[in-house]
Amino acid sequence: MTTVVIALKGVPNGLNIGGYIVKGPQKQVPGEPVPEHYKTGGFALTPGVPKEVWDAWYKANENSHIVKEGLIFASDDANIHSALMMQGGMRQAIPDARRMIMQNAGKG
Repeated sequence: MTTVVIALKGVPNGLNIGGYIVKGPQKQVPGEPVPEHYKTGGFALTPGVPKEVWDAWYKANENSHIVKEGLIFASDDANIHSALMMQGGMRQAIPDARRMIMQNAGKG
């Protein structure tokens, strides 16, 4: 059985996708370890979801807000970090790069 890792953010209580509970990002609790999603661009990761379950859910929900806004996506284990970079990291990298250029524009 082929499985995927589902990445979700913006839905703190998570989702039920075909009977699989997809974790949502939780708040940081003082004194507790930093939640893993704080290290993944705000996405909580749920591994081990059958690809067929994800594909069926995606097809039924491809026009939903969370899909269109990139708040949920799936990837195989080997490519999840690259997918996170494209979904979350690159979105933030572009404004950060613009800010750095503007800050350094007057320096010579």
